[in-house]
Amino acid sequence: MEKARLLIAVESQAPTYPALELGLLLAELLRWPVDLLGVGRASVDATLARRIEEATEQLGAAGLMGDVLWERGPFVPAVLRHPRARPDTLLVFSDAHRPRWRRLAHSGRFRQLQAAWPGPLLRVRTLRWPLRRLLVCSGGLDYTLPLEAFMLDLSQITGAHLTVLHVIEPVTLDYPLAYNVQRHWSHLLETDTPQAQHFRALLARAEHTGVPCELKVRHGPVVHEILTEVRTGGYDLIGMGSPFSAHSLRRLFRPEVTTLVSAGAEEPLLILRYMPDPP
Repeated sequence: MEKARLLIAVESQAPTYPALELGLLLAELLRWPVDLLGVGRASVDATLARRIEEATEQLGAAGLMGDVLWERGPFVPAVLRHPRARPDTLLVFSDAHRPRWRRLAHSGRFRQLQAAWPGPLLRVRTLRWPLRRLLVCSGGLDYTLPLEAFMLDLSQITGAHLTVLHVIEPVTLDYPLAYNVQRHWSHLLETDTPQAQHFRALLARAEHTGVPCELKVRHGPVVHEILTEVRTGGYDLIGMGSPFSAHSLRRLFRPEVTTLVSAGAEEPLLILRYMPDPP
């Protein structure tokens, strides 16, 4: 992800604003311009208005201030109406104060934005700063390259340790590559599979740029293994990729994986989709 913009969306009903706090820190770190969006179902909340004003002054002093917009109505439609709803805009938002069951509902905020927002997403529930440990969940294929490149850059800027997690599921498809990966999952890098070639190249890039990086390989159900790693690893940011763009999510991709990880992980979660080059 090259230099982009941030759209930080906050709502007046929330008692705290972790998305705003982390978004401002990332903007100053990456030197990305920021647009602010305040959303409320009624009149503007005085606390949020004051916090937006403080953020505007902070961003203005740093030369990163964009536009400030206020919208009334439900959160997701207000976000999707924003003129910065483009592939080069990182949307920073929170669902920290919504009931846990809503995080799994088909009408939940995360699912709606995952399906409709054209660019990357950063879901924030808790502020984890400074960034010391980053996690990338990678399938070891080309669709994760943009996510891996961004996380490598972020690790280089912050000095954070980068862990690349690859989960090998029990074989459900009958083809040789799946069985080969399954048999050799504990020493994957020693094989000649496409995944091993991908991870060897990634580790070499990390070494070349001076980023402390390790590959962890787990075997089992994907969601369970990712959440187990998250709960035991002490990570400050989790990155997940998708092989499809926002407008072509399919059941085969199983967006349930990302949704279930988001529901079970309180750490900030970055979703960076693969956007194939036009033919």
